[in-house]
Amino acid sequence: MFSYYIFAKSVGVNKNGEH
Repeated sequence: MFSYYIFAKSVGVNKNGEH
């Protein structure tokens, strides 16, 4: 679950282009 959170955050930031 933790890994998923990190992955989702990384992808979300990348998709949003927001740091």
